[in-house]
Amino acid sequence: MIFLMLPLGLSFVFVLLILRYDRWHSRFSHDHDICGVQKFHQRAVPRVGGVAIILAAISCVAVTAILDAPASHRLGLFMLCSLPAALSGFAEDLTKRVSPRARLTCALVSGLLASRFLHATVSVVHVPIIDLILSVGPAALVFSSFAVAGVTHAVNIIDGFNGLASGVSLLVLSSIALVAYLAGDQFVFFAALMIAGSILGFFVWNFPRGAIFLGDGGAYFIGYSIAVLALVLVSENPTVSPWYGALALIYPVFETLFTIYRRKFVQGKPVGQPDGLHLHTLVHRRITCSSQPRFGLTSNSMTSPYLWVLCLMPLLPASIFWNQDVSLVVSLGLFILLYVYLYACLVNFRAPLLFKASRSARPRLRRRGV
Repeated sequence: MIFLMLPLGLSFVFVLLILRYDRWHSRFSHDHDICGVQKFHQRAVPRVGGVAIILAAISCVAVTAILDAPASHRLGLFMLCSLPAALSGFAEDLTKRVSPRARLTCALVSGLLASRFLHATVSVVHVPIIDLILSVGPAALVFSSFAVAGVTHAVNIIDGFNGLASGVSLLVLSSIALVAYLAGDQFVFFAALMIAGSILGFFVWNFPRGAIFLGDGGAYFIGYSIAVLALVLVSENPTVSPWYGALALIYPVFETLFTIYRRKFVQGKPVGQPDGLHLHTLVHRRITCSSQPRFGLTSNSMTSPYLWVLCLMPLLPASIFWNQDVSLVVSLGLFILLYVYLYACLVNFRAPLLFKASRSARPRLRRRGV
């Protein structure tokens, strides 16, 4: 329990300190841009919640090392490998001048380090042609490093509403911890609990009121953590299907791939140009902005639970069929079809069946400019 409760308590306290003394750092740490196309807050908010998360994780590693807890040495390596990705994100949070390409490069460096020192490398996916390619030279190392960088960026992309990225990450880490426990992987199990606890301490401040944001640093660190733990789980445990990680992470990953396709081939815009057409943005504009607030929640916070449910759609079969290739691949295909269906409905101003549980939202669904 120390790997869960200690970082949870530390993260909670670190966020409290950030908020308590925000006058000392607000000039640099607050998100003052409330008019951007992807901005949905109405006041300046600290965007350095990731600082509390990573400090809580580092402190947990230090305490467990002193107590000589299992896997503490690998946990230390795990944190060290995360630094290029996390620090590039924190630099962006504070300066707003670090380009997406530079941050992606730093995430790639973190992926290379994790592949080298933590064996976060997948060389077999049970598809003959792909397996042959991965067996050639450093192909597996390069593929795995790019996978880490991609997932790292994907978590940052879905960080758009209170509790969205952190809630999705908690669900994914819970699945990873469960499968690691079933497979007997002590390191991945403890690391997943540690990162989940660190996120949970932040989550209670972020959802529903949005007192603090995750920031690029937090999103990059969490994305790195999820990707590396999924890769290590698959690479070091032959009983775990290589398709488990693909299905567990399919929501943020496919959101990213679909965004690249939409911007480049459909809209003819630069891939890195922000817009308001992500799935979570459409849910906000078409569904939650059109419904009455409930339980004191704003439309910003009411958006995230819809996406949590969507995230559970692939996570449940991933957690159940974690050692069955065929079931995982079929579930992967079904989720992609579900995502495209939901997106098509929302773009065409129709309420998808999955989102019709709220009666008040249905009659109020109306056209809004995108």
